[in-house]
Amino acid sequence: MIRFLAPWLLLWLLIPLGYLALRRSELRGKTLTDRLAIWLRVGAIALLVLAWAGPQMKSRAENHYVYFLVDISQSTRAALSPDFLERLNRWASPQPRTQYGVIVFAEQPFVEAPFAPSLNLEELHTTLGGEATDLAAAIELALATFPQDGTKTIVLLSDGQPTQGALATATRRAAREGVPIFTMAMEAPATEFSIQDVRVPREVALGLPFAFQSVIYASRPSLARLLVYRDETLIASQELTLQAGLNFFEQRDELEQPGLHEYRAELIAPDDAILQNNVYRALVEAVGGPRILLVEADLKGPSPLERMLSSAGHVYARVSLRAFAPTPTSLLSYRAVILDDVPLKELSRSQIANLTHYVQDLGGGLWLIQGRRAVEEFYDRQLERLLPVTYEGPEELQRPALALVMLLDKSGSMGEIAGTQPKIELLKQAAIAAVDKLDARNLLGLIAFDSTYQWLVPLEPVRSRKGDIRRKIEGLSANGGTDVYNALRDAVASLQKVRARVKHILVFSDGKVAREGRDFERIFREIAQSTITASAIAIGAQADIEFLWRLAEVGQGIKYEVKDAKDLPQITLEEVIRLERARWIKGPVPVVPGPYAFELRQVDPRAIPPVDGYVLTFEKPMAQTLLQIRAEDAQADPLVSHWRYGLGKVLVLNTSFSDEGLGRWLSWEGLGTLAAELLSRVYSDAPLAPKELTLQTELEGSLLRVTAEAARDGRWLDLLSLEGRLSAPDSEPQALTFEQVAPGRYQASVPDLTEGVYLLSVGEESLGWVQEAISIPYAAEYRRIGVNQELLTRLSYETRGEYLENLEGLAPLLRGRAWFWRDIWQTLALLALALFLVDLIFRKLPTPGS
Repeated sequence: MIRFLAPWLLLWLLIPLGYLALRRSELRGKTLTDRLAIWLRVGAIALLVLAWAGPQMKSRAENHYVYFLVDISQSTRAALSPDFLERLNRWASPQPRTQYGVIVFAEQPFVEAPFAPSLNLEELHTTLGGEATDLAAAIELALATFPQDGTKTIVLLSDGQPTQGALATATRRAAREGVPIFTMAMEAPATEFSIQDVRVPREVALGLPFAFQSVIYASRPSLARLLVYRDETLIASQELTLQAGLNFFEQRDELEQPGLHEYRAELIAPDDAILQNNVYRALVEAVGGPRILLVEADLKGPSPLERMLSSAGHVYARVSLRAFAPTPTSLLSYRAVILDDVPLKELSRSQIANLTHYVQDLGGGLWLIQGRRAVEEFYDRQLERLLPVTYEGPEELQRPALALVMLLDKSGSMGEIAGTQPKIELLKQAAIAAVDKLDARNLLGLIAFDSTYQWLVPLEPVRSRKGDIRRKIEGLSANGGTDVYNALRDAVASLQKVRARVKHILVFSDGKVAREGRDFERIFREIAQSTITASAIAIGAQADIEFLWRLAEVGQGIKYEVKDAKDLPQITLEEVIRLERARWIKGPVPVVPGPYAFELRQVDPRAIPPVDGYVLTFEKPMAQTLLQIRAEDAQADPLVSHWRYGLGKVLVLNTSFSDEGLGRWLSWEGLGTLAAELLSRVYSDAPLAPKELTLQTELEGSLLRVTAEAARDGRWLDLLSLEGRLSAPDSEPQALTFEQVAPGRYQASVPDLTEGVYLLSVGEESLGWVQEAISIPYAAEYRRIGVNQELLTRLSYETRGEYLENLEGLAPLLRGRAWFWRDIWQTLALLALALFLVDLIFRKLPTPGS
């Protein structure tokens, strides 16, 4: 029986066969010698094609050879128990015409025992150095040292964790030569602990707290101790309770000195089989201060946030919203951009687009501080897509619960004609229009006042009462004086009793308010200290502007001066629409911890004072809310939320640092600490890099391969003169030489790197520079601990072997292997050469009649 390793190459036989078919009529006219020469040449070509296709013939074997490949690398040395050699001798049981050999391997392979009918190993004499595992080299050595005759088998005893070598090439050769590989896993160390990673930010700012994480592997539950050093100074000693698998522990630090700092984590665990992987190093660079861009509405004077940044020693640039002209290049200098209560409606499309690019594509951080001024008349969804919160929640929560009391002046002066109608008629039209506009779920109360007052409509949900309310309003008539005191006091008392996000008083008046014996200041204090807001609409030139404007100021509402009473319905409708869309909720309201309050390491959320007001927003599904607002038993609203957007981060503070929002916070001693924590949430961990240049690093043993890719506007950038350097904190930089290997792709290699931390810098004049910290804590041999059963199974499958749970069943698999596939391509090639020589001889012979 014959088989071909590359049967598709047999298609080349169609060429000589097609030649014979096309020239068959011409061949009949040639002499016998010529026809024979042509057949000899076609036969030689056909034999060459057959030899090229890798022919093998099934032959009967006289002998069978078995190589045991034993992994004695550092990752499996602990698994070589004292009785291992005894079991290996037993596995190599004597069989007719069968011989056994042993190859041990680590970084290099070595023949420990040549082929013999049995094994009698008492100890391994070979000592292999190095901190690597080259499984491919062991397979190649076995294939090279097998005898030519007989069948061949490889039994691989390993954890399946190679760190170097071309394993795929060696596997294909074994399959091509018909050598099956049986695999069995070496037992992993019974007790093993290691530090897998120390995740630190690439860059931090002086005086800004930051977090880093240690990732620890444990083969079983245990107690351990983690020591953390910064520049050889012990900064943390932590008792750990480890669970089997990966464990994550967070540490925090703050740097006061600029420059590079090395962090070293050391793990101390009982009965640890391998100690070389218990130390991990990482590199952090501290820059001279946060690179912050502070955008404010105007630059009239130092804002509270600016004073906090200055007192903390932070370096920042300050710009007004009008002068804020971001571009992708200009924003590369900043790790964070702060929008400090700027009117969001004044942000242009270009500003929003560049901020989005800065966060999403460049990895920058955005901190939006929004108070009442920021969200007034703002309805742009382009910026909202960038935020972890939305201004429109679920349908049942979209509108804030509004409790509105309207005080309607029906004094005698309201009977005066304005144009063609009395002012009282215009007021009734305005009130009815407002009622029609109100959502049925909101609460509404109507008070009519002159010298006395009466509740036309009690403060209750509108629901289906609109018809009844209209009739009550239509029954109003003008008479009496203007005494709003008792009406206003009763409105405040009623609103204090109800639960609603927005509680508002809207006063209509056209005359002088009676003040004698009335303590309006007491009412004003009650309004100022409550969550009630108030607006005032002054009708005509005789209205008591001084009183109405004072009411609107303490109530943080709107002042409307209606000189022409005919405009009253339209202005009233605008105010009601504004109230139903109200986003600024007046305080004081308490602050409570959010679902992610545990991220605040330096501040106790329960110690944070109430806020004097906040912007009503709703969490998006992926938002992480640190602090919330919870008024009475209402649903909690986000106060501080953040999320990752693209490569960058965005944080929203739903109040302002002005007295209007954080009056109580400004005297709180923990405000500076909280502001630093919030800033650290968005401050970029690494220098922002141009999107056109990206780096990929690959570490193979001690060889570092750096691949740089450069593209702009969807086109590869070719023929660049990239520069690179690799430096350790205590050594001179090492220059990297880049070669272009593909369109827009460049590679450089650095061999023989020792353990340590390195700073990689790559750049070009037109692209800028990209930096990356590289840590080589220990050899890859100590990182890959445990059995890679997937690799062992795949290797045996590809060579027609078998993955074995143990070797007790190996002997039956080796019996009866009397047949093997023998290469015959050499024979066919020699026959092709012989036919070619005969063809030459025939061409030299004289033909009859020549």
